[in-house]
Amino acid sequence: MLIELIALDASWCPGLLEHDLDTSLMNLLRERFGLAPARCQLAMHPTALSAAQAEPLQLAPGSPALYLERLSFAQDGRAVEFDQEFWRPDALEIKLEAVYSG
Repeated sequence: MLIELIALDASWCPGLLEHDLDTSLMNLLRERFGLAPARCQLAMHPTALSAAQAEPLQLAPGSPALYLERLSFAQDGRAVEFDQEFWRPDALEIKLEAVYSG
């Protein structure tokens, strides 16, 4: 359904690799380390999959997909996580909610 690549600032979560990573990364960070990003910047756009991306998604190279990129920040403002996702277009629904102040 998707390919996800995540890079974390190792100083934000020292000892992470000593834990079982065959689980939800966000749950592990929250439950074992007491960590959660304070905010993130999110970008999405359609893309065509490379052969390396298409194969595990069981699609042909050049197939359309949704590319999602997220940069997450800790409470102190430093970037702590960079996430890239390639989604099959038939496996997602996008819903947004906007809250207006004032």
